[in-house]
Amino acid sequence: METPLIRINEAGSQDLVFVSQFYSGLLVSYVGRVLHVIPQMTFSLMARIIELQTNSLKELPTRLDKDALKTFSQLSTRFEVFFFFLPKLIQTFIDFVLV
Repeated sequence: METPLIRINEAGSQDLVFVSQFYSGLLVSYVGRVLHVIPQMTFSLMARIIELQTNSLKELPTRLDKDALKTFSQLSTRFEVFFFFLPKLIQTFIDFVLV
């Protein structure tokens, strides 16, 4: 973003202030969008994880036959929580913070 400003400054143009304000406005707009999207996406994913953990996942009984373990494991719900939402949450942070 500073390359146009360097060239304008080298040329000695009077437009340096206006171009600088333009690019500053673009930067402020971008940062505002990023800072708005991250919490919104993060908290919506966290709400979904909490909903799955509190409402969908049932507690495991203290005594359980080995044959009934597969039915109580709720693999599809656990897969959705731990292998879909958490990596997506991490990827969201990486995409918006490091760009």
